[in-house]
Amino acid sequence: MTLPFLHMSSFILSYFGVLGVTLFLYKSAEISIIALKKIND
Repeated sequence: MTLPFLHMSSFILSYFGVLGVTLFLYKSAEISIIALKKIND
């Protein structure tokens, strides 16, 4: 009973980890684009 639960929780953790990294990279790209636009102005 514990093995499938552990597998599921690790899968959920890795999923949220990937989601967090993707959001972080997206935000970083957004911030750098805004900074570049400010420099160009």
